[in-house]
Amino acid sequence: MIKFGPAGNSESFYAQGYKSTWQAPKWLQEMGLNAYEYSFGRGVNLSEESAGKIRAEAEKYGITISAHAPYFINLANPDREKIENSFRYITEGAQALNFLGGNRLVVHIGAQQKQERKTAVESCKKNLAELRSAAIGNLTHEEQEKLARIRRDIEAAREDVERINAARAQLIDERDALVAEMKACQGEKLQLTPAIGGRVELKVLCERVQQCLRHAGMDCTWDDAVHLLALLCICEDQMEICAPTASDGLAAAKALGAAYEYDEDGFTPVCVHAGGDVCALLSTHFARAAKAPCKRLVVDNGLDQERAQVFAAAPWPAAQLKALQGWEEHPLPVCTPVAAEALHESVFRDKIDPPKAALKLLGDMDQALRAAGAPLAYKTRRMLHAYLSVASVHMEGGAATAIDYAVSAFVLPHAKMYRVPADTLKP
Repeated sequence: MIKFGPAGNSESFYAQGYKSTWQAPKWLQEMGLNAYEYSFGRGVNLSEESAGKIRAEAEKYGITISAHAPYFINLANPDREKIENSFRYITEGAQALNFLGGNRLVVHIGAQQKQERKTAVESCKKNLAELRSAAIGNLTHEEQEKLARIRRDIEAAREDVERINAARAQLIDERDALVAEMKACQGEKLQLTPAIGGRVELKVLCERVQQCLRHAGMDCTWDDAVHLLALLCICEDQMEICAPTASDGLAAAKALGAAYEYDEDGFTPVCVHAGGDVCALLSTHFARAAKAPCKRLVVDNGLDQERAQVFAAAPWPAAQLKALQGWEEHPLPVCTPVAAEALHESVFRDKIDPPKAALKLLGDMDQALRAAGAPLAYKTRRMLHAYLSVASVHMEGGAATAIDYAVSAFVLPHAKMYRVPADTLKP
């Protein structure tokens, strides 16, 4: 984490009425800063008592303390007496920093002066090694044991990082090989296992849905795509796709499957209702994940009153789709499978509490339905709450648009199934 703060006290600190350094942490916190460097520029003249007071305030206001060692240090100086003085400045600065509760001491270790640069560097290295050895020699047995454990932990962490980088490089190679294979197919569908998980960007998922549905001749805006993704993650048993014709609905279901794990063998029309409307079930890999347990898509060109009893036992949402105008053909993109857990995480990543106004409006509609003898089931109300918590964030139209989609998917199908006129729901 990157932290920001000043070194020492500025003129504005004193201009605002502050007088002592122990007051600096509160001043910094009020300005939104989170770091402070105590300067020992002309020598270490800080008592343990004063340092303790500064430390207490820093901990209180969340300020990280560091310190700057005196400017007189020069470990490249050929004069041994001055080297000893430099050792003392560093040691005293470290001790005072410890009283302050910090763990980072800034040291300018040397100046070249009239020496050759190489000579000055070698002197600094030699004298630093001497200072380090002396410091370790002054540690107690317990402190030396602790230092050894820290070194072992650092080495173990370094080895872990190397293993992680190697595994990451292997995954990148596998990804590049997969992309190359997909390009080689020139648009043909790859039969891949639905094991690709991890973080998935919602933008990518919505663009997939839009492209696939347009291939099926369906108009699909960004908000339509968010709507469908939210329903897939929220519905517990099944969801319904309503299109202008049964054929359009079947094509839309196939296209929606293509956005994630399309498999023609898994698509089976199961019955024909009176009047010729087709109801098809499309098995999806969402059923294999506890977080997104949508078992099937019901495809129809309108809600069938004969299914009222089934709907009453296990209500489901209905997505209303509109057909594109014109004759243009849109290609079906090649999409790698997306694990259900990754889809769920992407949709629910930034969820919020539904707006109170939205819940109030839906509550009024529920009261109207209750008065008509057709109250919303608790399952439906729970799905509505979850839907609004994500759709209100991701839709371009915000909460107002999310309410319209929610009413269309959950409330109006419920009213139609129970033969409650839509006008009954008006406020």
